[in-house]
Amino acid sequence: MATSFLSLRRTIRNSNRNTDYGTKKYQYSKGSKKLLGLGVGAGFIGGAGYGYAASLVTYSIFHRYLYLQKMLHNNGYNSSWDEQYHTKYYDKNNCQEGCPPNSHCEWGICECDRNYPKHWGRCSKSSKTEVTPDNHQDPFKQCSQSLECSQIDINLVCLGGRIQKVCQCRKDMAWNSVLLECQLFLNAQCQIIDEHTPPSLLVTSAVEHAKKDEKEHYDKEVAKMKKKHRIYCKEITNNMTLQAHANCNKQRERCVKKDCLSKENSKLDDYIKELEEDMNVEDFEKGWAKDKESCEDEACKQRADWKLEAFTSRTKCQRQKIEKVKEKVSQYPGLCKSLIYVNSMQYVMATMVTNDCDGYDTQMLTTKAADWQKNVKQCMNSLCEFRAKVNLENFIYDQQDGRRELKRLCREPTSFHVEYYKDSADTAETANDRTETKNESLASSLLIHIKDTQPQEQDLVEAFCRDVDAFNQAFEVESVWRPSEYCASVPASVCAVVYDSHDCYSGWSMNITDGAQLSFKYFSSNWKYRNDIDTVGVRAGCTFTGYSGSSFDGKSMSISAGLVEKWVVLGQEYQYKHMDEDIESLQCVCRG
Repeated sequence: MATSFLSLRRTIRNSNRNTDYGTKKYQYSKGSKKLLGLGVGAGFIGGAGYGYAASLVTYSIFHRYLYLQKMLHNNGYNSSWDEQYHTKYYDKNNCQEGCPPNSHCEWGICECDRNYPKHWGRCSKSSKTEVTPDNHQDPFKQCSQSLECSQIDINLVCLGGRIQKVCQCRKDMAWNSVLLECQLFLNAQCQIIDEHTPPSLLVTSAVEHAKKDEKEHYDKEVAKMKKKHRIYCKEITNNMTLQAHANCNKQRERCVKKDCLSKENSKLDDYIKELEEDMNVEDFEKGWAKDKESCEDEACKQRADWKLEAFTSRTKCQRQKIEKVKEKVSQYPGLCKSLIYVNSMQYVMATMVTNDCDGYDTQMLTTKAADWQKNVKQCMNSLCEFRAKVNLENFIYDQQDGRRELKRLCREPTSFHVEYYKDSADTAETANDRTETKNESLASSLLIHIKDTQPQEQDLVEAFCRDVDAFNQAFEVESVWRPSEYCASVPASVCAVVYDSHDCYSGWSMNITDGAQLSFKYFSSNWKYRNDIDTVGVRAGCTFTGYSGSSFDGKSMSISAGLVEKWVVLGQEYQYKHMDEDIESLQCVCRG
């Protein structure tokens, strides 16, 4: 399964931290060949055969390489950094002379668009392979415009003086004479340093700064996580406590004898209705108006007004007391309290109303309320209520499973996952289908932790070599799979081998030379191979294409081998099954 860019990047970052940025030895896969870093000289990076994720990682390395070049330049050492060029193109993610159709710019370098694979440095959607183009043997021809060069390779541009211009690879690239295309070239002499070379003082100091910054970042993030956990614990405690009380309330409500409660409520309601009828303000005002009209002096009228005012005040107060009683009756049996709380804070209905109402007697209402409170006790199943309160008591005093679960949830974590590097503000994490920005790549680099104001050239190069050493994991090549022990390795002198059996054991076999185009037409010398190919082995760096038609037409399929040879049993793989024993013509080409 192909490794995603995010997964690969996470592995590389962890390796960098675990090896203290290349100052501790990292154990690479057995037999893997390093392409960069410690013990490796100047060379190309990227290219075919490593997969899409590795192609994105290439630019993470490129960002660090140019940062090294800029540091060398700023400190007066020989460097490929060109302030004018890199500010104009690299920093702004633009490409000199632009990119041809079906390609786009990546930090000054042209790359093929998705679904347009690169063949011989050009982007094509065609599944047909071609022999090595003649113009790739000598790509640096004279030119008048970059369009002439981009027809050879998307990263060739027309450069030179007024008199003569020639096609040249873009800056920071070189022509790979083996793969016949322009590729990124790291001119870093890391071969003089290996895993056993003691790190320089500059590197040691930079590692210490990096680890100090990581520790500060870790402590800060852990503090945030602990605070967040405490808030979470407080919220969940409140929620579970509220739920425990709510459960108790529901259980107590089920303990009430409904018929009994309805009977007692009805008695109290009847009295309240009688009391409200006696407080008819409208009738009293009619009597007041009549009495006042019959008065012959002011003293009589004043007494009538006092009488109305007293009645209004008494009525208002009584209505307030009545509302309180109705409210408490509607809330019966009330909120669930722990046993200790209930014993010390007895629920007394009589305390809800006073014996006077601003000087007016409300004793009867108080008495009726007290009688109701006494009588409804008979409506409660005391054993049922006790059980409900015991459940609440067990939760509060840590005897219930829910409380133990709460303690488990609130236990402070002993380990924390901390993200050390923050990516661009537009996304929380770099997407799998784009390269890192310069800042994203440098965020996990040792180079930004160099504080020496007068560094030595070899120390800066050493820091870079150690910093990119972990990136070799992106370019590790898996071992070769072959269908059986009878399938020998593809000879270096051929492009591919084909067999008419699934295990290379029986039947015929044929070597396909580089650049071969074979047609298995009727009555031709190759007729016996027609529609009889079961297994194909392709040499590293080569591409085999088979067609169902004898004139290189009909259905087709291509098998490309990257850094190692590739084997396919047509009938056993879904994407090639339609071509099993259905090949009537083929061609095969190798790069370089």
